[in-house]
Amino acid sequence: MFTFDQVFDQIKQLATDQPDNIADCVYRDENKQPVCIVGHWLYQHDFLYDDEWDQMEENNVDFVLSWLRRHRGVAVDEKSALFLTTIQQIQDRQTPWLEALDAAVAAMEPDSTQD
Repeated sequence: MFTFDQVFDQIKQLATDQPDNIADCVYRDENKQPVCIVGHWLYQHDFLYDDEWDQMEENNVDFVLSWLRRHRGVAVDEKSALFLTTIQQIQDRQTPWLEALDAAVAAMEPDSTQD
């Protein structure tokens, strides 16, 4: 199982390496290269075979993670799933990756006004 720290560090590295990258709402392009930040994370781990990427295109990260758990035994903890969903949604609005990372981190922080 991937822990939040592992997933966060890997996504942070992608965002730091390509801070200004703006991705379309697809995991992989017509040249079979990863496009979105989550697509890059999936690609770097070889979680999907070539013929499976197209099946994932119309689905959000929750579906992909559920599919990976059932078909590959790949699991992430609940906080990681929320983080991947959050950063995917933010970067899908044409937000550069480093900004998307910062926004996802902020979105996951507990409201400091609550007691």
